Order: sequence, then structure tokens, then C-alpha cells
Amino acid sequence: MHDVPGSSRCARCCYCRDVAGALYCLRNPPVADARTGRARWPRVRPTDTCGAFAETRDPQPDIDNHSAHDAASAPNHQSSIIPHQSPALPIHTDQYGPYCKIPLTQGHFAKVDPAYYPWLAQFRWHAKTGPHAIYAVRTVQHNGRSRRIFMHRMIMNTPDHLVCDHANHDGLDNRIANLRNCTTAQNNANRRKRAAGCGSRAATSQYLGVAYDRRRNKWTAYVKKNGRQKNLGLFDVEEDAARAHDTAARQLHGPYAHLNFPND
Repeated sequence: MHDVPGSSRCARCCYCRDVAGALYCLRNPPVADARTGRARWPRVRPTDTCGAFAETRDPQPDIDNHSAHDAASAPNHQSSIIPHQSPALPIHTDQYGPYCKIPLTQGHFAKVDPAYYPWLAQFRWHAKTGPHAIYAVRTVQHNGRSRRIFMHRMIMNTPDHLVCDHANHDGLDNRIANLRNCTTAQNNANRRKRAAGCGSRAATSQYLGVAYDRRRNKWTAYVKKNGRQKNLGLFDVEEDAARAHDTAARQLHGPYAHLNFPND
């Protein structure tokens, strides 16, 4: 790309997208960074131009208005969703920071960092309900067989021997700050408390790592690592038992510990 006078510039092209203050060209597939191996769309300047220039189209409805059916059935060629959007990406914000929405099936959407949106939006994604969460997944053909690719594992380039953990337990929040590659044991340490009726200890306490001992009429605290349970003692107050669990969990699991009082 090079500078030229006139109106046929990247800033006026329908393939140019503003992502967090930087311009990217979505005309061609993303290229892999030689150092990190991560795929990125080419970054351009407003005055750059190329032979693929196309005038910006009239703005279409916000991506929020795309139906789940459209996201699932659109042709899977170069960026089937993005070229029909306005030049600026629709960026939303919640308590964890900014994000863009990737529409899925079943009325769901995945949250991704704005810088990753152009790369991820070129694929067709659907919602897959797992035993503990809902995930964004796409299907590819490999050696004549169908293979599932999970969005969070794709973003983190997770090795086969590791799992990709969602720190806030939201399987559709695929922002980098919420994802971390870890071992199965570390992932288990971040699991939420089981729902009522799921197991012998599930319904006896509102806290993780706490159960009511009816024979002793006290609360017992415990922590688990590698499938083995360690009892931490008996307590008169349920909250005291929960804090004992948190102390032990921090020592055993560090940043992967799922705590009852994370702000303490």
C-alpha cells in the first residue's frame, strides 16, 4: 500500500475498519505474526490505497440486530459479517472492560477484545452447551473428519495437554484478560460450587468448601487438590468455615483458587 492523492484511500474503503483507534484492512485473510504466530489483519493508514479499493457502503444495522440464524448460515468466505458494518466497530463495555459481540446460534453471543474482533468474525460460530458453561465453537473438516475448534482455545493457542480456563466462569467471555492456559488440576480449582442436589455435600452450605456436619452440629471446612480432600476443621459459624477454605485454597492453588470472598 502507498500514499496517493484523491478519494480512493483506505479511510474511505468499505474494507477498512477502526479497531480501538487503529485502522485495519479486512480485504485479505489475516497474516500470522512472525514472532508470536498470532493471526492479525494488516494495519493501514488513512491515506494508504490499493487496487482493491471499494467505496464505503451505506451503514447497515448494528451487529446486535443480526439474528442467530444469519450468523450460523452466512457463507464462510472472507469476513462474511464485517464488510456490511459501518466503519467503526460497535464496542460495548461492562465491569470487565470493552468488548465486541460475535453472534452465535440459539440467541447467544461471545464477548471478545475489539482488537481480536476482525480476526474472529470471519468465521461462523455456534453455541455449544457443556456441563458447566456455554462455549463458542466452530467446525472444520480435517483429513475427512469433522473437528470442533473452541474460540477460547483458538485465541489462546492452547496446547493439547492444557485446558483454557475462564477466570470469571463465563464460557462466552473470551477476552484475553479472562482466559488462561492451565492444567486440569488448576482448572478444577477454579470450579464453582455444585448446585443443590448434586452430590452429598452440595445442598448443605451456600459456600464453596463448606458442609454442615449434622452429627456434630457444626460447619466443616475442606479443600481439594488433585482429587484428594483435606479437612480444615469444625466451625460454629458458616462464614468462618468459608474463610478457612479460602485461606487454604490460596495456599494450594494460588491465582487459580475459586474463593468465597475474592475481594478480601
